[in-house]
Amino acid sequence: MHTKALWALMSLAVVAAAGCSAETKDKLDAAKAARREAISSAVEDAAKAAQGLAKDSAQLHDKLTGLLEGLTETLRGIKDSETAQAALTRLKECEQTLGELAQSAEKLPAAARPMIAAVAQRSSTKIKELIEQVQQNENLPESVKPVLDAILQKLAAFEAAPE
Repeated sequence: MHTKALWALMSLAVVAAAGCSAETKDKLDAAKAARREAISSAVEDAAKAAQGLAKDSAQLHDKLTGLLEGLTETLRGIKDSETAQAALTRLKECEQTLGELAQSAEKLPAAARPMIAAVAQRSSTKIKELIEQVQQNENLPESVKPVLDAILQKLAAFEAAPE
C-alpha cells in the first residue's frame, strides 16, 4: 500500500513538474523572443544611424571639396589690387563656409574625421602657395590679408583632424 501511494505521489510530482516545466519553457521562449526583437531593433537603429553618418560624411566631403576647388579658382584670379578687392566678398564667403564646415566636422565621430582631413590636405598645399603669392603683392588691400589668414587657420584646423 505504501508503494502504491508512493507511486501515486511520484506520478503527481511528475505531472506537476511537467506543468511547471511547460510554464517555465513558455516564459523562457517569450524572453528569448523579446531579446531577439530587442537585438533586431537595436541592429536596425544602428544601421540607420550608420547610414545617416555615412550620408553626413559624404555631404561634408562634397561640400568641402567644392569649396576648396572654388577657393583655388578665386585665388588664381587674384593678380593685382583690383582683382583682390573684387575677390574679397568671395574670400569672406569661403572663410565663413570653412568655419561652418569645421563645426559640422566636429560633430562627426572621430573615425569619420580623417576622411575629411584628407580632403583638406589634398588642396592645402596649392591653396597655401596661392595665398602666399597673393600676399606677396605689394598693393594688396589691407582688408584682404586678415581674411586670407583666417582661411589658412581654418584650413589648418581641418588638416589637424584626429586620426
